[in-house]
Amino acid sequence: MSDMILVTGVTGNVGKEVINQLIGKGLPVKAAARNLAKAASADLKETEIVLFDYDRPETFGPALAGVGRLFIIPPPVNPRQHELIIPLIDMAAQTGVTHIVNLSTMEAEYNETLPLRIAEKYIENSGIAYTLLRPNFFMQNCNGFMRESIKGQGGIYLPADGAKTSLIDIRDIAAVSVAALTTENHLNKVYTLTGGKALDHYEMAKILSDVTGKNMQYFPMSDEDMCGALKSAGWTDKSIGMLIDLYRSVKQGDTEYVSPDVAHILGRQPITFEQYAHDYAECWK
Repeated sequence: MSDMILVTGVTGNVGKEVINQLIGKGLPVKAAARNLAKAASADLKETEIVLFDYDRPETFGPALAGVGRLFIIPPPVNPRQHELIIPLIDMAAQTGVTHIVNLSTMEAEYNETLPLRIAEKYIENSGIAYTLLRPNFFMQNCNGFMRESIKGQGGIYLPADGAKTSLIDIRDIAAVSVAALTTENHLNKVYTLTGGKALDHYEMAKILSDVTGKNMQYFPMSDEDMCGALKSAGWTDKSIGMLIDLYRSVKQGDTEYVSPDVAHILGRQPITFEQYAHDYAECWK
């Protein structure tokens, strides 16, 4: 069995963090990327970068050559996620992959028609050992797609009303992923990954204000206003629909649950939103 680990999504926050944590442990790893130039310019140290494109299944076999363990990050906000992932799972079975760690989403198990749940079920039935990770919303969304509104417009604009979310830091997601990839303790297990406390967006804005010294506020949006803003930003109708559905689940209280899994796996409490905000404060100044 090969010890080589292939990590997809390496130009994104989670994939990059997983790669760097694996390298920090001195483990053999390959970085799979659609845009080789972008991957080469990322801080991936001296990792081997291989061509990988969900829309080009012919890239799967070469990328998986010599690989024993596979970390899958689905293409984000894509209604065809399962259609893109399933051929990768088939190729992984053909090339001798023995363990798949798959990044899904919190509460995927409650919606059998969800693309990520369809992919999960396919992995479960593939004959390959698996670990399914179901994280809640990322703290790093605040310095990602929300950064410009927080920095330039003084706040958080989302259709979440006053509902709470147990946001998780991607550094904790990566640490759990590395634990799953590098020990036998997590084979055929499913974990829900959250932070240690649920916060509403008013509380998040207050923490960001305290850390940056700027007056940050939360501005609850209607679904209609959010749709309009995303359409103006160039989002497709299907991707907008997926995001609106996600925040409807937030408003229903579906993302408030605090899971013990991160603390159990890592032997410490999850990173707090206060610590995250302190670490990333320069992003909003």
